[in-house]
Amino acid sequence: MIARRHNHRPASTSRKSTPKLLKRLAFLTTALAVFVVLPPTSASAASSWWQVTTTSRPTNLGAPKSEVQEIQKAGAPNPTFVSVEGETVACIGSPFCAFAGFPNDETAAQLQTSLEAPYGAGNVEVTEAPAASGRFLITAVGGGVGRYVAPISVEGAGSSAKVLTEGGSGRLAFTAINLGDAPVDATSTPVTLTDTLPAGVSAYGVEAFSGNGKAVHPEPVPVACAVETTGSVVCTFAGTLAPYEAINVEIYASVTGSAGGPGEISVSGANAAPLSVRQSVTLSEAPTPFGVENLSVRPEAEGGAPATQAGSHPFQLTTALQFNQGPFVGNGDTLIAEQPALPRNLRFKLPAGLVGDPTAVPQCSDDDFYNVQTTEANTCPDDTVIGVASVSIIEPQNFRLAQLAVPVFNLTPARGEPARFGFEVTEVPVVLDAAVRGSEAYGVTVSVKDTSQAAQLLASTVTLWGTPDDPRHDQSRGWGCVYVSHPGGCSASHEAARAKPFLRLPTSCGSPLGFGLELEPWNAPLGSDVSTGAFTGTALDGCNREPFDPSIDVEPDTHAPEAPSGLTVHLRVPQDPGEAPEGISESDVRNTKVTLPPGLKINPAAANGLQACSEAQIGFQRVDPSTGEAVFDEAVTSCPEASKLGSVKITTPLLEEPVVGSVYQAAQSANPFNSLLALYVVAEAPNSGIRVKLAGRVDPTASGQLVADFDATPQLPFEEFELSFFGGAGAPLATSTCGAYRTETQIDPWSGNAAATPSSEFQVSGCPSPQPFAPSFSAGTVSPLAGTYSPFVLNLSREDGSQQLSSIDAALPKGLIGKLAGIPYCPEAAIAQAAARSKPGEGSLEQSSPSCPAASEVGSVRVGAGVGPTPYFVSGKAYLAGPYKGAPLSLVIVTPAVAGPFDLGSVVVRTALYVNSETTQITAQSDPFPTILQGIPLDIRSIALKMDRPSFTLNPTSCERMSVTGNATSVLGTAAPLTNPFQVGGCGGLRFAPKLALKVFGKTNRNAKPRFRAVLTAKPGEANIARAQVNLPHSLFLEQGHIKTICTRVQFNAGAGHGEQCPKGSIYGHARAFTPLLDKPLEGPVYLRSSSHKLPDLVAALNGQIDVTLAGKVDSGPNAGIRNTFELVPDAPVSKFILELKGGKKGLLVNSENLCSKTGKSRRAIVRFTGQNGKVEAFKPKVANQCGKAHGHKKKDSGSTRN
Repeated sequence: MIARRHNHRPASTSRKSTPKLLKRLAFLTTALAVFVVLPPTSASAASSWWQVTTTSRPTNLGAPKSEVQEIQKAGAPNPTFVSVEGETVACIGSPFCAFAGFPNDETAAQLQTSLEAPYGAGNVEVTEAPAASGRFLITAVGGGVGRYVAPISVEGAGSSAKVLTEGGSGRLAFTAINLGDAPVDATSTPVTLTDTLPAGVSAYGVEAFSGNGKAVHPEPVPVACAVETTGSVVCTFAGTLAPYEAINVEIYASVTGSAGGPGEISVSGANAAPLSVRQSVTLSEAPTPFGVENLSVRPEAEGGAPATQAGSHPFQLTTALQFNQGPFVGNGDTLIAEQPALPRNLRFKLPAGLVGDPTAVPQCSDDDFYNVQTTEANTCPDDTVIGVASVSIIEPQNFRLAQLAVPVFNLTPARGEPARFGFEVTEVPVVLDAAVRGSEAYGVTVSVKDTSQAAQLLASTVTLWGTPDDPRHDQSRGWGCVYVSHPGGCSASHEAARAKPFLRLPTSCGSPLGFGLELEPWNAPLGSDVSTGAFTGTALDGCNREPFDPSIDVEPDTHAPEAPSGLTVHLRVPQDPGEAPEGISESDVRNTKVTLPPGLKINPAAANGLQACSEAQIGFQRVDPSTGEAVFDEAVTSCPEASKLGSVKITTPLLEEPVVGSVYQAAQSANPFNSLLALYVVAEAPNSGIRVKLAGRVDPTASGQLVADFDATPQLPFEEFELSFFGGAGAPLATSTCGAYRTETQIDPWSGNAAATPSSEFQVSGCPSPQPFAPSFSAGTVSPLAGTYSPFVLNLSREDGSQQLSSIDAALPKGLIGKLAGIPYCPEAAIAQAAARSKPGEGSLEQSSPSCPAASEVGSVRVGAGVGPTPYFVSGKAYLAGPYKGAPLSLVIVTPAVAGPFDLGSVVVRTALYVNSETTQITAQSDPFPTILQGIPLDIRSIALKMDRPSFTLNPTSCERMSVTGNATSVLGTAAPLTNPFQVGGCGGLRFAPKLALKVFGKTNRNAKPRFRAVLTAKPGEANIARAQVNLPHSLFLEQGHIKTICTRVQFNAGAGHGEQCPKGSIYGHARAFTPLLDKPLEGPVYLRSSSHKLPDLVAALNGQIDVTLAGKVDSGPNAGIRNTFELVPDAPVSKFILELKGGKKGLLVNSENLCSKTGKSRRAIVRFTGQNGKVEAFKPKVANQCGKAHGHKKKDSGSTRN
C-alpha cells in the first residue's frame, strides 16, 4: 500500500507562461438583497474557524477499476528515466542508462521487472503497443487490481507519462477552509484532519496540499498524510493558514462493500475550534448526472457559530457549492476531470427577507473591474471589497488542481438591476447579477451567466461580509491579502466611522431559511435541462428583540364638508436602529389595515371615465395558500391609464432612488380577493430594475366606512411609504359632515410581535347650520299643446352640502293623464326578480335581460350620484305596474347600478300612483330612495324622470294656469315643498261638440214611471267636458215617493270607498264610460247619496282600472223640469258615456203628462255642456219615447236599466 503525498507548489514557482483563459469562469455565488439592518455581532478578539466541505470524484462511486498508465519513451539515443513516488526505478531505451547506474530496459518484460520493485512482484503487467513503438502500457494486476497505485513520472526529451485509467473507484475529497478573521496557527499545536471513511469504501492512497498564496507563505507548508487503515486516513498540518486559505485532501478509494453508514471528517488542533462533519457517498454504477452535489448557505457570527438573530447583520454569509463530478483522469499537467457537463448559467435564490444594501460600500467601476494586470489582479479599490471567493478548479496549463481565493467586489450595477457583484479568477471576470423575484415573495436571485469553459470548476465557497468596513476583515481586504500571485502585501485599511451594514437577515422567525439553486449546462439548449439544488438553514429566533414603531399620517386634500377630495397616506417605519453594525433592524411590515373614519367616503362621481385593471393586465398569477400573498409576474403592467387612482412613492435604505409608481383600480370580483373593491399598487425603481406589485382589499362597511387591508406585503425594509389618491372634481373620495375624525390602523410586523396601532386625525369644518335642504325642481311636458300626447319630464336636484334626498311626492296638474290602453303591468314576480338582483354583478344582468317586459315600459330615469361638480349618471327604466299601497297603479323604476367598472346590482324604487276619483288628478308617492349600496354612499344629486312612451302622457284640454306640486323629503326628515308652473296652450283651437241622446222606455201615460237612458258621445281630439247640465222636459218629474234609501257620504267612503258599503237599495241606475285611455270601459252603479242640497246627489261610481266618481246635483230647472248638473267632470277624453236609471217601482222619474200627447211630444230637454277650454255647447234635444209603438202584451216593467 502506497500513501501518496503531494504538496501544491506556490504559483510563483510552478506556473507556466500561458495565454489568458477564456472569459467568464463559472463559479459559485451567493446572496444579495435589498435592504438594511443587523445582528448583534460581537466585537471580540479575532479568531479562526473551519468550514469543511466533502465530495467524491466521481459523485457516483462504482465498482473499482485497475489502474492503467502509459509511458512514451524518449527518442533515441536519449534515455527515459522512470520514477515512482519521486524515486527513479528504471531507464528505457538508451545506452546511456548504464552511466546512471540503471540497466537499459528495451522490452516490456525488462520494464515490468524494473517496475515490480516499487509495485511488488506480480502486481504489474507491461506491454508495448504497437510493437517497437516505444509506447508502454502499465496495468496494475495481482495485489494492485481494483485499487489506487502510485503514478509513474518520466524525464527525458520527448518522453511522457500519464494515467489512462485511475485505479480504484475514485476519490474522496474534502476541503477545510479557514473562514475566520485570524490565521490558523498550527506551528505549536498541529492541525489534525481525520477521515473515518463511510462503510463500504476503502482508502489506498492520499495526497494533500495547503495554502493559498505567497502573501502569507512564500512556500506552502506541507500536509503530511497517511492511510492508517483502509477505513481511516489521518493528515497533519503544522504551518499557518491565513483567512480563506485551505487544506485540500484527496483520498484514493475503492468500493469494497455495500453502502452503509456515513463517514466522518474531523478537524482539530491549533487555535481553531474543532469541527466534525458527516461524509456521505453515493454508491452507484449509474453515470453521474449533471447537477449539484452539495449546497449550503450559512449566516455566521464571528467564531463560526450560526447567526440566528432575526433582523441582525451577520458577521458573514458563506455559500458553499459543489457540483456533481466525474472521475479524474491523468496526472500532473494532464490531470482533468471527466465532468458530466460544464455549468453555464447559475441562479441562486435567497429567502425572502435576506437582503443586502449595495449602497453600504463604494462601488468598483467597470473600467477598474475589467482592467486585469499582469499580476492577474484587477484595479478595483480595496474599499469596494465585500467578501472573498474561494474556488476549486482544474486548470492544467497553470494551476492543475488548485484552490484559489480572490476578493469579491461591489460593482457598479447596470441600469435595470439593483446590485452587481463580481470577482476575477485567473484573469477571468465572474459577474454576479442581482434581481428581485416579484413572483416569489420578493426574494433576491443572484445569477451568473455564460460561465467560462476554460477551466473545470469543481467547487466554490463565497463569503460575503455582513459589514464590509468592519476592521476585522482588514487582513482579507483586497488582492494583496488573499491572492496567491499578488506582489504587494496586505495593507488594506477601513474607515471605521463609515461602517454600515451590508447584509440583513429576515425579520421573521419560526421557519428555517430556505435557499435554492438552478443550474444549466453548456451541452443542452437553454431551458431544456435545469438542475436544481436546495438547502434548508437554521430557523431564526429573537424576534421579540426587534423594534417596531411605525407611524402614519392620513390627510385629505380638503377640509371642507361634502367635497371631493384626494387623500395622502404616509406610513413611516424608522430604520435608524438597524443601521449600526451591531443593531437589530426594525421589523418589516407584514400586514397593514387602515380604517378610514366616517368623515371620508367613496365618491361615486369618480366612476366618470374610470376603468379597471384586469388580473391579466396587472400580471396576477395566484394567491399563495400558505401566506395569503397575492403573487404577480415580474412583467411591466399594462393597466389602462384610466384605471389610475393615484400615485405611490417608497423610500428604502437599500436604494439611492425612490421606488415610484401608481395606484390602480382593480376589476370588481376578478381580483385576488374576489371582492367588490380592490387596489393594485405598482412601483418601480427604473435605475435598479426593482418592480413591486401589491394588492389591497377595500371593504366598505354597511354604513360606508372604508377598511383597507394590504396583507402579506414583502419582507423588505422601507422608511417611507406614501400613497396619494388623486384630488379634483373626480376624486375617488369625498369628505362628509363636519367634525374631528380619526384614522385607525393595525400594522402587523413580520416578527410576529404585537401589532402597532398608530392613528391620525383631521378636521372637517365649515358646515352651515342648519344644513340646508332646498332642492331644485322642474316638471312638465315637452310639448305643452292642449289635448296632445307629449313626453313628461320631472327633474329634482340638490346642491353639494345639502341634506340628501330620501323620497318625493308629486301631484300632477288636473288633466295631465296617461293612456293605459295596451300597456300590460309588470308582473309582481318580475318586480320581485328585479329587486332580487341586488347583489354585486347583477346590474349588468338586469341591463341585458330586464325583469319587466318591454311592453310595460313607459319611460326612463337618469340618476346623478356623487360629490362635486361632475356627478356620475346611471340610467334606468320606468314600468307600469299594478296596485301598490292602496293606489290603483304604480310605477316601478328599475335602475341597474352599473357605474364605470362597478356593478352594484339593481335598485328598484316603486312609486304609488294615486288617482283622485273626482278629478282623475294623479299624485305620485315614491318609496324611500337608497342612500347606500354595497357600502358605497350614493349621494344622490339629481333624478330625471322622463315618461316618453309614445302616445302615453296626454296634455289637458284646459289652458288654465296650473302647477306640478309636491314635496321632497330628506334623509333627516326635512320636507321641502316643490312647485313648478304648468300651462298648456292651443285650447282655443280645439273643437267642442259633444252629442247627447235621451230616451225613456216603458209606458207613456201620465204617472207612469219610465226607465231612462242618456247617451253622450264625443269625437277624438275635441276638448273634454268640464261641466255638464241636463234639464229634462216638464213632462218628466222626480218621483220623490221612490226616494227611500240614500247612501250617506260616510257609507260611500267606508271600506275601500267608492260606494262599496252603500246599501243596495241606494242603487237607482247604472253608468258606463268609454275612453281611449283604457282598454275596458269604466262602469258601476248610480247611487243617491246624501248631500248638502235639498235633494240627494245622483252619483255614478265608475269602477275599473281606476275609479271615477261623477256627482250630480239634482234640482229643478227653469222649465220646472228635473235638472242634473255634473259641476266637476274630469279633464279626460270620453268617447261615450251611458247613464241609465231604473223605471217602475225603483224609478226616479214619473211622467207628468202623457208623453204621446201633442203637448208631451213638443217638450224638449235643455242641455248645456261647458268644455275644459271654456267653449259651451248648448242645445235642446228631444227625449225619445215609445209613442206609436204597439205593446202586444202587458208585461210588467221589471225596472231594468239595460236595453
